[in-house]
Amino acid sequence: MPATPTNWDMPNPQKNLNIVYDPNYLLGTIPVSGSVSSAFDLGGWTNFALQLDPNGGTFLGGTVVNLFVARSLQDTFQAVKGTSGATAVQYQMGSTGVQVLSSLDQLKPFRYVKFGLGGTQDAARTLTLFVK
Repeated sequence: MPATPTNWDMPNPQKNLNIVYDPNYLLGTIPVSGSVSSAFDLGGWTNFALQLDPNGGTFLGGTVVNLFVARSLQDTFQAVKGTSGATAVQYQMGSTGVQVLSSLDQLKPFRYVKFGLGGTQDAARTLTLFVK
């Protein structure tokens, strides 16, 4: 029986509940001409950090990342609002270079999430969600 890999990125960033190991990271993208990432399934994990990679370019549309959630992959993803209900949850980021946003405790109660940038991207952007 082959050894189980320790760094496994799944083709669709979702946990396979029939496999006894957990990947330690999930891969996603914000596509060309898009501003919202592919969906991540956080089922089974409780600690998160997000790595953003502009792939040699610049993130367009400001220096914040917004959080969107849904009850299922078929539902419409909604922006998560703060306690006032008026302002979306935002994570500060730089516009260039690879960066990691850590201690994303706001993700804990949610299963399906997407991340959004303020503007339409001119190239694909890579997102890596570290999970534990």
